[in-house]
Amino acid sequence: MQSSTMQAKKLRFSDFTEEEMNILRAIPDTGKIRNHLERYGNITSKEANDLYGITRLSSVIYRLRYKKEPLMEIISVHEMGKDRFDQNANYVRYYYKGVKE
Repeated sequence: MQSSTMQAKKLRFSDFTEEEMNILRAIPDTGKIRNHLERYGNITSKEANDLYGITRLSSVIYRLRYKKEPLMEIISVHEMGKDRFDQNANYVRYYYKGVKE
């Protein structure tokens, strides 16, 4: 399992090409997060909001785990970081582990 310090380059909204933006506009939230997890392996609520405008990531994760075929095996890892005021902040990072059997 990757730790938050071992992640690759941080993806930003401005990194998307115009073609990618057009594709993202056309697919539902579950598709955006499914694609992100398959491509990058993990996501946090802040990243989902910053990249895709998704404010209820836990709801999307629930649907990917239990409702949308193929079901995804996603684990939740509680992490601690700093907020914008340099105070301790707890959050969840969701890791993609594969398709459920």
